[in-house]
Amino acid sequence: MPPRYSPKTHRSPPSMSVAFAHFQPPGGGTARRSAVAHTAGVITFDTVHAPSLEQSPRCLPMATAQLIEAACRARDGDSHGARAHVTRAMELLDGHPGPRIAKPAGGQNSREIPRGGFAAWQSQRLTAHVDANIACKIVIKELAASLDISVGHFCRAFKCTFGMSARIWIRRRRIEFAQGLMLTTRASLSEIALSCGMSDQSHFSRSFRRIVGEAPYSWRRTRYGAIEERATEAAYPGTTRPIA
Repeated sequence: MPPRYSPKTHRSPPSMSVAFAHFQPPGGGTARRSAVAHTAGVITFDTVHAPSLEQSPRCLPMATAQLIEAACRARDGDSHGARAHVTRAMELLDGHPGPRIAKPAGGQNSREIPRGGFAAWQSQRLTAHVDANIACKIVIKELAASLDISVGHFCRAFKCTFGMSARIWIRRRRIEFAQGLMLTTRASLSEIALSCGMSDQSHFSRSFRRIVGEAPYSWRRTRYGAIEERATEAAYPGTTRPIA
């Protein structure tokens, strides 16, 4: 069996030249397991074996969306943003809940248990619970009860571990899941809104814009354009034009 992939071995920033290899277009079936390998200045998507993925299948489309976003950032010259999205994709592929990519990249190792925070098994249990109920209302009291601690203790430990309140983290997790569905399925925005636990498309659009900084329709259209451009470039080198 091939050795397990470790994100610690890849610390160089993403290249401006990005090739989409082995990407399965939206609507083409189950998302493939992907990882990022930096070779000869090119980011490629390849197969990786990660046992933790079997426990969190929702992470696969979420990681795919992060990798595509990294490619778009690299194309636009934002190497810092691209590196942050690659890091987040690797966290998702490795089954590590971690904070959202908006957090600064430097500083404390995200795998170290912060003082007063959750143990690794507690963070993983919470993430699994949220992912399993992503389409439903998630009550903080129930999350605290799942760890057999008080709500006050839970809220303090959660913020210490994730750097934000549980409500904000859950909302960001829903948007990450929605981004994965938007790029790996042909589902409508209203269907995706319900799938990620939003009351309706309007609620989803407001939350998406607040977190991502762009309307979901335009975000999806732009990423589709990037995917199609890179696929065409891979098949017919030198025939594509820059995306407006």
